Amino acid sequence: MNERVGFIKALWGSCCGTGIFPRLRRNSYVRTLLHLFLISVLCAGFIATAQSIRAARQIREFANWFEHSFGGIRVDENGMFPEKNPETAREVPLYATGEGKMFYFPAIPEGGIVLPEQELVLMNHAFIWTPRRTIALGRLSGADDWKCMDLPVGQTLLMPGSMKTMTNSALTQYLAGLQNPTGTLPHLAGKTERLSWNQMAPVAVGVVAVFLLIGNFLKVFLLSLLYTGVFVLTFRLGGGNRWKAFTLGEFWRIGIYAGFPVMLIASCFPAFELPFLQYGMVYMIGLVIYWLVIASWMERSGIEGGESSNE
Repeated sequence: MNERVGFIKALWGSCCGTGIFPRLRRNSYVRTLLHLFLISVLCAGFIATAQSIRAARQIREFANWFEHSFGGIRVDENGMFPEKNPETAREVPLYATGEGKMFYFPAIPEGGIVLPEQELVLMNHAFIWTPRRTIALGRLSGADDWKCMDLPVGQTLLMPGSMKTMTNSALTQYLAGLQNPTGTLPHLAGKTERLSWNQMAPVAVGVVAVFLLIGNFLKVFLLSLLYTGVFVLTFRLGGGNRWKAFTLGEFWRIGIYAGFPVMLIASCFPAFELPFLQYGMVYMIGLVIYWLVIASWMERSGIEGGESSNE
């Protein structure tokens, strides 16, 4: 009789030993993918929760820093201004290390914005704030190039061309060519709104948490499909007569369930920021080892392959 194994029993059994895998290999493709979806949500939720706690702390620290440096944000038909000294240009470090700075200009100067070359060399992040234009800069890892996001105030969606990759010299020329936008913000005519980072922090934390959950889920789920698919083809096509006791589908399902305990362990690395190893590396190594142990045990035990049950 082909007894279908539920998610809780599959998760617990795969973590406790090899005994449940002769039954797990007979689960249908739909049930196996459903179980993979559930374990991916579980792992992604765990990782995202830990990452969100750290992100919330950083967002609160940024909100306090911003309120101390600029006060709130006043938005009217002329643009977006800090409440503290809106007519005074200034630069404020984003980090104690000086790797990032925020530059505020009450208006774009004649000749555009000039950032000294020595400033660019030392920084990895920068944010340029003018009343009608905000520009976020981030240095690409291991390169001198910059990723530049230019967003005029009042624009709610990123438009084509707002994201650019530039060298140091190209960025310098781009900033020097900026000019003050003309006109006013029509939807704010006669209105003044005040924004506070301390008030927006909970919303920012929620948005970050959602993106972290989605990103981690896609990573965990798709890596499982990719690695098991590649290993099934590799072992099946390059293994000669080995693993012929299983059908291709059974061998894949064994691999999916063999990855369950490994996924739980691998999730601890991004969740707790453990050094040296990343999720993908831990999952790949642990999956191959546990998968081969299970398959070898089933072959030595004389467990024959068969067809999976249908949903």
